[in-house]
Amino acid sequence: MLSNLELLKQRIANLEAEKDELKGENAELKNENAKLKRIIEENARCDAENAEHKVRIEELEKNSANISAENAELKAELAKLRHDFDSSNLTRPQQPQHVTNVQNSCSVEEDISSAKPERCFASNDIPDLVID
Repeated sequence: MLSNLELLKQRIANLEAEKDELKGENAELKNENAKLKRIIEENARCDAENAEHKVRIEELEKNSANISAENAELKAELAKLRHDFDSSNLTRPQQPQHVTNVQNSCSVEEDISSAKPERCFASNDIPDLVID
């Protein structure tokens, strides 16, 4: 039989081996915890960015809706103006589409290189305003 001293020495050796094993596991767990903390921090940054992006998307969607509504209003106004213009042209007598004396409506004597160009139109030869 083993003496008490030998049993105690064996027990100490077993406990030291278990302690070394636990130290190794502890080191692994610390490394895993550090990785998880980094992942949690990265997730928090991503969550904050996502929240900012959601707010930005909502703003852009509101702006898009406002612009669409404004475009619809402008299209309706343009259609009404065209209708009114066409109606007013139908009710007044038609005038000739050409100008017989261009020199009376535009000054030929102006120096073209120094003056701003002017457009001369017949009275009902006004171009349509184009709105995109």
